[in-house]
Amino acid sequence: MNVINEIIAQVSLKYPELDEVAAFYAEIALRFAEKLCDRQFEQATFTEEHKAFRSVVVLRNYPVTSVVSVTSLDDTIAYSVKQFTRGGIVFLDGWVNDEWVKVTYTAGFTTLPADLLNALVELTAFFCKRETNIATLRSGDFTVNFNDIPADIKETLYRYRSGW
Repeated sequence: MNVINEIIAQVSLKYPELDEVAAFYAEIALRFAEKLCDRQFEQATFTEEHKAFRSVVVLRNYPVTSVVSVTSLDDTIAYSVKQFTRGGIVFLDGWVNDEWVKVTYTAGFTTLPADLLNALVELTAFFCKRETNIATLRSGDFTVNFNDIPADIKETLYRYRSGW
């Protein structure tokens, strides 16, 4: 099950009265949370450019499940990966310092952690219950004052912010 479907299923269970609009608002809640956390939650393959410092590269998305390749930006040099952490830190073999590298890797959740899923369900419900015209949302004029979002949702989302 993908991330958006996980959220919709849980919203439907917890808030059946929101069933008609759950899919629409779940998408908004997920995109909002990903933007706030500066990362994507669903597992995917990413390619990013980073400056290596003392043979260490810090990636944006996590948990990291594999590092496919690390190369120079022009793909002329391939670097060996000594090890990587699920948290998104890649240790390169040899000395690579102050050089820009391109990293292709797989990261993200196949199933959302329970606390994150709950926060996204509650954020979806929060958006559903707001006095907002759906036509306004579709036109791209949806704005949310971050201070209006319940503190427990913000607290959970902050735990999943990228290290950037």
